[in-house]
Amino acid sequence: MNGWTIGRTGTTIDEEREERIFHRVLPMRTPILLADDLAERFREAARARGQSLSAFLAEAGRNALKNEPSGGSNEFTLVTYGSGGTRPGVNLDRAGELMTAENEDRYGK
Repeated sequence: MNGWTIGRTGTTIDEEREERIFHRVLPMRTPILLADDLAERFREAARARGQSLSAFLAEAGRNALKNEPSGGSNEFTLVTYGSGGTRPGVNLDRAGELMTAENEDRYGK
């Protein structure tokens, strides 16, 4: 084997480097917390595919994102409470004045 062996998978650093170059991914270390049983299942699945754990998780993430519906809905519901709209004399288009008025009410002039 050429290169350094890393992790439990026995993947070499040269293989990891080739994978990063192939996928044009810049390496980023991100710690994640997994339940022990889930982590072990991921390791076993990665090993069965001949992948590193990182490569397996990256592929799983890509597949999950690929299957997400794109665009989403443009619907938006604004939930409000109370009734009667704004206070008399309040113009929401002039936020700076509104903030000044609230501060003057709270703290005085």
